[in-house]
Parts: sequence; C-alpha cells; structure tokens
Amino acid sequence: MNNSLPSLIDQPTTNKLIFVAKEYLKNDLSVLPAKEDKSPLINWAIYQHERMTNGAIKKNFINAHSLGVICGKVSENLEVIDVDCKYDHTGKLADDFFGLIKDN
Repeated sequence: MNNSLPSLIDQPTTNKLIFVAKEYLKNDLSVLPAKEDKSPLINWAIYQHERMTNGAIKKNFINAHSLGVICGKVSENLEVIDVDCKYDHTGKLADDFFGLIKDN
C-alpha cells in the first residue's frame, strides 16, 4: 500500500472527497461516504466484500461529509487501532503508545 495517500485536511469539498476516495481505491482500499456524525451515508454491507467502482464513488459521495475506510480482507487486510485520547487523564497515552510501537 502506498504511504503517500492524500488526506482530508479542513472540511472537505465534494470534489476533494471524490478525488481522495478514488486515490484510496487505487491503493486497494474499500471506501464509503459518511455523514457528519461519521455514520455511513449508504448501505455499506456490499462494500465489506467488494470495492466501489469509480462511477459508484462519484455517485455515492455527492452528499458525503467525510470518508470512511472498511478494514479487513476487502482492503488488503488493513487493520486500524483507534487511540482515543479524550479519556486520557494523564495526557501521555498517545506518546506512550507510539513509543511502544517505535520500540517494538
């Protein structure tokens, strides 16, 4: 997988979302459009097993607020670890976690 995938910085425009979704697709990731609350904008069960086409991306991302990536086999066995620092009262969780990764 390409480590230089584009990211969504600032509030994305529809064209930017479509561009990024297509770039992610080129890099074997299964994408889906999301609402402002991060929930899927569409019924996404099929995309757990197959990736959208460029045409489907263009159609499905018209009213999207953001982009999600489906992990697992459909995205070349992608795994994600969500480090949620909002519950970290020490302020060290992220630094400690990434330090452990770097050390190992």
